[in-house]
Amino acid sequence: MLLSALLITALGTGFAYAYDSPYMMAGGKGDKAKGKKVYDKNCATCHGAAGKGDGPASKSLNPKPADFSKGALKYSKNDAEMLAFIKKGKGAMPSWKSLPEQDLLNVIAYVRSLKK
Repeated sequence: MLLSALLITALGTGFAYAYDSPYMMAGGKGDKAKGKKVYDKNCATCHGAAGKGDGPASKSLNPKPADFSKGALKYSKNDAEMLAFIKKGKGAMPSWKSLPEQDLLNVIAYVRSLKK
C-alpha cells in the first residue's frame, strides 16, 4: 500500500494534518536569509524585529505573539507542524497559506535561527 500523506498531529492543540507537501516530503529546507526578508515584511509587525513577540501590533493582541528567542513554540514541535500552523493560522494569527510554500519554509529557517 502506498502512503501518500504524512499524518502530523499537534497533541493538545486540536490540530491534525494529513500533509503530503512535496517540500516537506523532500526534507523541506529553508533559506534563513530569504526567510528574514519575508519575516520582516509579514511577521515583524506582531512578532517584533528580533522575534521576541514585541512588535508594534503585539500590544493589542491576546494571546501575545510567540517569542521565538525562547525556542519553545506552543503549537509546533517541528518544522512540519510549524508549516501547518502558519498555513492555518489561529486566533489573532492569520493564515499565510497565500504565500508560496518555499517562502514559508524560509521563514521557518529564519525563526529557528532566532533561538538564543
